[in-house]
This record gives sequence, C-alpha cells and structure tokens, in this order.
Amino acid sequence: MKIALFQMSPAQCPTGMLDRVEAAMRDAAGKGADILVTPAFSPMYNNASSIEAHFSRDDWATRLTRSAISIGISLVAGVPEQDGDTHRTSALIINLTNPESPAIFRKAYLYDDADRTRFVGHGPYVVTADFDGIMTGFLMCDQIEFADNIRQLAQAGVDLIVVPTGLPQTPDQPFDAHHSVPIRAVENQIFMAYANHAHAEGIPSPQGSSCIVAPDGGILCATPRTGDALIYATIDPAAYVSSGPQKAFASEMTLPKHLH
Repeated sequence: MKIALFQMSPAQCPTGMLDRVEAAMRDAAGKGADILVTPAFSPMYNNASSIEAHFSRDDWATRLTRSAISIGISLVAGVPEQDGDTHRTSALIINLTNPESPAIFRKAYLYDDADRTRFVGHGPYVVTADFDGIMTGFLMCDQIEFADNIRQLAQAGVDLIVVPTGLPQTPDQPFDAHHSVPIRAVENQIFMAYANHAHAEGIPSPQGSSCIVAPDGGILCATPRTGDALIYATIDPAAYVSSGPQKAFASEMTLPKHLH
C-alpha cells in the first residue's frame, strides 16, 4: 500500500483548509497513493470558534467523503467534531472499500487545560480499519508518548498506526517526531505515520517534523519543520519479515497484573 502524508501550514479559514486537503488528495492519487493522512484539526488549526460557525460533523464528513469517492483515495483527516453540544478532537476515516460509512476515532485524553475547556475526551478505546490488506490503528497527538497505547494496538494485530497530530513547538516536543515515533515503531514492529502541521508564527505554533517510520525504526520519509509537504512511503509488512521473531516477542508482552 502506498501512503501519502500531508504536512500543511495552519490557517484560520476552514473552507480554505478543506480546499487544500482536497488538492492534496488529488495530487496524492495522481502519484498512485492509496490513502492520504492529514494533521489534527485539518479544517481549522487553532480556531476552535469556527467549529460552531462553519462545521457540524455531517458538513465536513459529507464533503470529504464525496471528494474521496470522486478522486479515488482513502483518507484519514484530523477534524474538530461537533456532536450536539459536545466538541471533540477526532479523526475522520474514509475507506474506499466502504466510503459511504466513514468511521470516527475520537482522542482519548486532552492535551492541556486549554483543550479541556473546549473539548471532551472519549476515554481509551481501539479503532482499526483494513486498507488494502494493511490493518491500521489510530491514535492522536500526544497519545504516542505513552507506550501502552501503541502496545494495545499492536496486540490487536495492526501493521500501521496513523497519528494525526497538532503538537505545538515547545522545548521538549521535537522528541516525539525524532525519537518517540521511531522508538514506538521498533518496540512494536509496526509502521507509523505521524502527520503534523508545519511550523509557522503563531500561538501556539506547531512543530512540523512529520514522518513515516518502518518497523525497524528507519525513517522512510520525513518533512522539514516549515512549509507544506506531501510525502510518500510504501507500507509493505512482508519487507520486514526478518523482524518476525521480534514481532512475535512483542505480541506476547502484556501488562503485569496489580498484586494486592
């Protein structure tokens, strides 16, 4: 499976952001990609008030689903979700094998107090999808910092974890893209696709540094911190069969039971 990852510069106009996602879908499909991954909050980075003003879940889901079908590409897009009076940080999952029934993955826990004043976390759970024979799991943003989240998906049998993110630039955050993602990949013998917004002036400013990583921890492709970028990689678990014993070991790892 060929995966495309779109690192995009943040903007305040939600319609313009969706236009850019659709343009990236066309470019990716034209280069033979089967699926496109975008960052968290793709329609409106750092503009939560636009949720009520411009989007309900049906609005953006309908538009992006129609685009995926007409262009011919599956999509995982980070989106702000309005569900009644509840706002969530979510990912829309459109699989071309059943595009009329998109799935939603909602972030389990929220990043900071600012997020908690605007959004509601879902709590931990697992969502998987089969894209062209590649079993795929989903996390969002800083969920990759916690090994148990990745291990849970690995034990569910995923080959790939897709991570829409919008982590801001802080002194410690580059550790995620440069170290946490490769470490989690090799620990669990899985591919990881980590899609962030490009660094730009603003508060908070995202860190960029999006990447796609192989089960051996190798960086298949990566973006710089700044600027829009559309990058590609081939997800082929058979190419990493030499790591089979390590994967079998990883599958046997379980959390210890608490002893009273």
